[in-house]
Amino acid sequence: MFDFKWIFVTCAVCLAVLVGSAQYNQALAVQTAEQMTCDQAKAFYQRNGYIYKIVGGVPTRIQRGGSILDAGAVRCTGRTRNQMTYSVPTRDRRRCTVSTYCTG
Repeated sequence: MFDFKWIFVTCAVCLAVLVGSAQYNQALAVQTAEQMTCDQAKAFYQRNGYIYKIVGGVPTRIQRGGSILDAGAVRCTGRTRNQMTYSVPTRDRRRCTVSTYCTG
């Protein structure tokens, strides 16, 4: 008698590996801040509202506040009085400020 359970488990594992590989390859294909100049990183963050940065060897999506190029639009009031900035390393700068946000 043929064991369909074994085929189902094998197919499920193969599918999981393929999906995982596709996500990993997609992560490798993104352009990170470290590959951009500071001006390119600022423009990318302004256009997309996020940027990728290498964290622990893996490209990680960073989304914190509004674009530094639109810093005048960020108004911190009430409990969120402190305006902070977020920086990433780029090809031409160790710290390139790409966004601004409010903290309490």
